Amino acid sequence: MEQKEQNVKLFITDELELFLDAESMMNDDVENLCKLFGIERKNRDGMKILLESPGFNDIQDAEIWVRDQPFWKPKVRFANMPTLFGDAFRKIKVKELREIRDSLLNDEDAVGGLQYAKTIITDHRDKADAQDYYTCGCCCAFFDDDLAAQNCFAEALRLKPDFYECMIDQGMNFLKLGRESEAFKLLKQAFQHLDPTGPVWFQVGRYHLEKGNLAKGISAYRQAVALQPELGDEEIILAKEDGPIKISHIIAQNASIGELSQEEVLS
Repeated sequence: MEQKEQNVKLFITDELELFLDAESMMNDDVENLCKLFGIERKNRDGMKILLESPGFNDIQDAEIWVRDQPFWKPKVRFANMPTLFGDAFRKIKVKELREIRDSLLNDEDAVGGLQYAKTIITDHRDKADAQDYYTCGCCCAFFDDDLAAQNCFAEALRLKPDFYECMIDQGMNFLKLGRESEAFKLLKQAFQHLDPTGPVWFQVGRYHLEKGNLAKGISAYRQAVALQPELGDEEIILAKEDGPIKISHIIAQNASIGELSQEEVLS
């Protein structure tokens, strides 16, 4: 069977958004890539180039280039991520799908990992377990798809109520959604069984400082740096500061603030 020639050009703007040029053919591969990156098609000819930037004539080369861009995450959402389709995928067992998913995630291919993760929990729902939902939730959280992550974490906890790692991630996700009481309730429950890590305390500290809870924020940051000293070099932006400030400097500037207990920080 003769393969149709692809006429595809993808572009990245300096706002780090993906665009398809107006000369690209809207074949199945292009349509799927548009869905993958959350692009809305304006017409059958493609999307107009908004800014000059590297272009490609091969869809695979373009996707690889996109994924390699530093500090760039495509606008991936659980809802528009296409599941794997075709006879070949229907014959693959869930165990094999999990192995490929985990291999992609180990290679830091979050887009591919999410596609396999979604396929497992939507097309093989009767065989999906708590770990499958948790992994999918983590992929959604990576792309800041917080509501989808919340739903995945909730299902994981329904299937496995003592899934403490999932409790922590759901708690952190609730903080991003502003659901403070639910977040701290989950974190306190999980911390009865698992020790909090430096990054968790770091996020709790940032949340409290953004809310103006200085004492709680400083105590959380102290815990974070005690567990993972390199976090002291991380920078955040505070309203009263002219620019980014290191966590270690924030702690030093507030040395007079007394230490709060874990219970007090999470209340």
